[in-house]
Amino acid sequence: MGRTLRLQPATGKFLQTSLDGRLINIWLVDPKTNIQGTEVPYEDAIRILAFRHPVANVTPIKGKEGKYIQQLTDDDKARIEKIREEGYKETTAIVSSDNSALEKVVEQQNEVIKAQMDFMTQMKKDMDSMKSEITKLSKKSTKAEK
Repeated sequence: MGRTLRLQPATGKFLQTSLDGRLINIWLVDPKTNIQGTEVPYEDAIRILAFRHPVANVTPIKGKEGKYIQQLTDDDKARIEKIREEGYKETTAIVSSDNSALEKVVEQQNEVIKAQMDFMTQMKKDMDSMKSEITKLSKKSTKAEK
């Protein structure tokens, strides 16, 4: 199968994340093996650990001597940091890129809000008209009862 890393959710008992359109499930305790953490293919695990806001951590694993085993090497840690930095650069490039799509969405939302405001204004006029009609009818019925 290749190298894997055992990961667990940063918070909670279960995590589902997406990489390249694939869903990856990470359990605090794997329901299939009943072992803490979930085995994730190495490449996917490195990318998940490199997320800007970490959603998973490396599961602490004790060896036979009772000491914790280091799953990540210094090279792995450097690779994670490099992916994070590249991700920040990509995000910066996206943020500073053409905003025409965003401007179009905002424009469309403004039109929807204006239409809703017009509708609400018309409804208020209709309600005021109905109130005055009810008041007139109420006065007529009170006079007719007398």
